Amino acid sequence: MCAFVALSAAAPANPGTILQIAESLPQFSTLVAVAGKTGLAPLLSAAGLKTVFAPTNEAFGALGNNTLAWLTNDRNQQHLLSALYYHITTGSLTTPFFRSLTGPVATFDHTREGPQTVEITGAPGSYKVNSASIIIPDVIASNGAIQAINKVLVPENIDIPAKDIVQTAIATQPLSTLVKAVVAAGLAGALSQPNGPYTVFAPLDSAFAAVPADVLSCLLNNKAALQTVLLSHVVSGLVYSNDIAPGTVVQTLSGKSLTLNWNGPKVTVNFGAKFPNSNVVIADVDTSNGAVHVIDRVIFDGTGPCAKL
Repeated sequence: MCAFVALSAAAPANPGTILQIAESLPQFSTLVAVAGKTGLAPLLSAAGLKTVFAPTNEAFGALGNNTLAWLTNDRNQQHLLSALYYHITTGSLTTPFFRSLTGPVATFDHTREGPQTVEITGAPGSYKVNSASIIIPDVIASNGAIQAINKVLVPENIDIPAKDIVQTAIATQPLSTLVKAVVAAGLAGALSQPNGPYTVFAPLDSAFAAVPADVLSCLLNNKAALQTVLLSHVVSGLVYSNDIAPGTVVQTLSGKSLTLNWNGPKVTVNFGAKFPNSNVVIADVDTSNGAVHVIDRVIFDGTGPCAKL
């Protein structure tokens, strides 16, 4: 905080660029990392005055692990880039100029309708950018200014998933048996927000119907056994189809491993050489705390108290 105050109170004679200043302050390490990830870092070093409404590490943390994981996943890089552009505007906007603003401020984030805008409101000492408060104003750089803010600004053109894994399954009719099984196993809370992110391989109702009736009945009446089977469908972290190479091995929350294969548009899941593949019939369903792949076979290795004799 002291470094912020020093910079804002008395700008050095030869300040660094926006990027150099951000790199020098640990409070901006997440911003610097995501700017580098998206290829935005050169813009923060380039000549031409600009203002960056710069979220602190705490601001990124306030998004929650799941939203941050979704935004920073390679599959969603365009969304992350859009969000970062939404924090940048042309010109060196320092607080003395805020009182002369007569309307929204255009950002670098554009859609077909034009630039996305932010609203700057408030008074000296309590300015806001949309709902984010400027917590350290007027950090002067050689190519503009930094206004440190306490929230990440998310433009309306980014559709962050609203339903978590359980809510998504409930809303998907062919997964009704899975929902009943998750509830019976007492896992609904564990697979809901704020837990995650997780990747779930979700068997269709027809997949459960293909399980021998006595085995399925046993599982539904044996909580521990059912938990083991269901957790064998769950992987910690985000695994999208474009992350899968032939022979990709992932560890499930049951402690057992799955082998994933991708061949063209087809993804398969295997529990072992002697067990048939489960085919992914719907891939990459985004949720607010992970991803869901709908599969056509229950992943069960025939072990435990409900094994088919």
